[in-house]
Amino acid sequence: MADHELNMCPIWDITVSHTLAFLKYEPAIVDFSITLGGGRYGVAFALYDPAAFTARFGTPPTPLLPPGDALGNAQQIANWSARLRKYNVQEDEHLPKLRTAILMVPQEVLEPLKDDYGSLVMRSTADIMTYLRVEYGTLTQEDLDFLMRQLSVKYDPIKALPAFVAQWSATFRDLTRAGQLLPSTLATQTLQSCFGSEFDQCWVDFVKDVPVVANRTVPRLCPAILKFGKDVLPLLKAQASIGINQVTALTEKLTVVTQQLQALEASTRHALSVKQAPAAAPSHRGKRGATTTKGAVGKQAKSALTPFAFQPFCWSHGPCKHLGMGCGDPDAGHKKNATWQDQMGSPWKTYYDTRGWSIISP
Repeated sequence: MADHELNMCPIWDITVSHTLAFLKYEPAIVDFSITLGGGRYGVAFALYDPAAFTARFGTPPTPLLPPGDALGNAQQIANWSARLRKYNVQEDEHLPKLRTAILMVPQEVLEPLKDDYGSLVMRSTADIMTYLRVEYGTLTQEDLDFLMRQLSVKYDPIKALPAFVAQWSATFRDLTRAGQLLPSTLATQTLQSCFGSEFDQCWVDFVKDVPVVANRTVPRLCPAILKFGKDVLPLLKAQASIGINQVTALTEKLTVVTQQLQALEASTRHALSVKQAPAAAPSHRGKRGATTTKGAVGKQAKSALTPFAFQPFCWSHGPCKHLGMGCGDPDAGHKKNATWQDQMGSPWKTYYDTRGWSIISP
């Protein structure tokens, strides 16, 4: 079997029960058999006895038969040769490929079919498939519960929406094949519950587009979800993103205004404290005629107030007309949240210290 044909072979899912695995394996092996051969149903006849094939496809099986002896004129001989080639391809290529694919089923599943020598050579492909249908064609209650849980798995926005909808639809179909028919209303509600609030508009649009309740079915809802996810959801996400950016910008502006108000309050307190400050003590003569202020000996007293403390503080420019957050010409290492109380290592601290000024505003 060529590599590309091997890749097309259905896989028996060993991560679930054998009954669930066969539920998906059977339609897959039928599709694979149809790809083999030139007729409408390929070599699918090999998977069923004639009655089962007719029940499945609504028509009797029509395998290629041996063309018999070569008789007639040259044209008849040529036609006979063509039929013989097709028959040989069916018997020597297509049917062996199908059997190889079936024998890839886990050996523990096929073990009861083996003879005393551990071989399946005496079992036809139809025998093997009939056995699998009998043994694994009916789901257990545990399987049904598992499928119901799969229908309630939430959609992860990181993953592709078409893949999620396809998987959900396949699970819903599996339940239907197993005889578990969910009412349309319950089925559509279950599907809707898998999505978050960003899909609320989809449900509103779906009700408008399908006003008759009886027509609101899963086959109609799935395309509506895909269309919404492709055409509408990206626009809603873009609008939400714009809204978030606007809120962020307004928050930053509010922060700046708040800091400006704080600076204004500080300047107001400073002006009031200067106005209400007591008069300085009279000076007197010290030794050798030096004039000193009371409480200061031999040098000017250190000011308790920072000059220009009523102005906004900027890390790069000190007292000025703007705050650090609104600085248009910041120095290297600029700290936009620096204040008079917390200057965050501003070079203006050194400048004030060398002049004997307090760096803390009143």
